[in-house]
Amino acid sequence: MLPPGEYDFEVLKSTDKFSKGGNPMIELVMWVYSADGERVIVTDYLLEKLAYKLRHFASAVGRIADYEAGTLDGNGLVGLTGRCKLGVEKPKDDSPYPPKNVVRDYVVPKAGSNGGGAAPEQEEAAASGNQDGMPF
Repeated sequence: MLPPGEYDFEVLKSTDKFSKGGNPMIELVMWVYSADGERVIVTDYLLEKLAYKLRHFASAVGRIADYEAGTLDGNGLVGLTGRCKLGVEKPKDDSPYPPKNVVRDYVVPKAGSNGGGAAPEQEEAAASGNQDGMPF
């Protein structure tokens, strides 16, 4: 588990789902990386109910145009990278589960920066014309 702070992340899996309340959401499974190379898997849920967080995620990974057009969904998010604000959620007193890392928010890139986007391996593959990401 990582202490609270800002960290780089990479989306490993994204799935369109419905919350227990029946609202559409995107479930994200991500690697979150510390400065010293440690990484943890964190699951996050993006809902329109928390529009600020959904918008910040879209901005962090370079997909703000999709968000603003209303077309952002779980498709095409795997491999995207950005920065997030990580916290620690402590379990309720009667819970058998240990504390866990949770995403509190996503870091919106400063004006003039291009924000997140594809993981470095995907960018190299695209630049070389290798669209499947395989090195051969």
